[in-house]
Amino acid sequence: MIDLDIPQKPTYVQKRFKLNSEIESLFSQYLEAARSTRKDLTESELLEAILLKHINKDRAFKDWRKKQQEQ
Repeated sequence: MIDLDIPQKPTYVQKRFKLNSEIESLFSQYLEAARSTRKDLTESELLEAILLKHINKDRAFKDWRKKQQEQ
């Protein structure tokens, strides 16, 4: 047996939504800038990173979530 902590692959779901054209343009520019660091970056990976960064900083959401778990 090997002694490695191999993380499980995440389960992905597909979402469909509309974006304001100005937001989509900014997102495309952001993707272009991010790809200057990592050329194989996908739109999904970038969106996931942006959402996680925002969610982790959102104190109101953290408070709300904590209250939900206490119920």
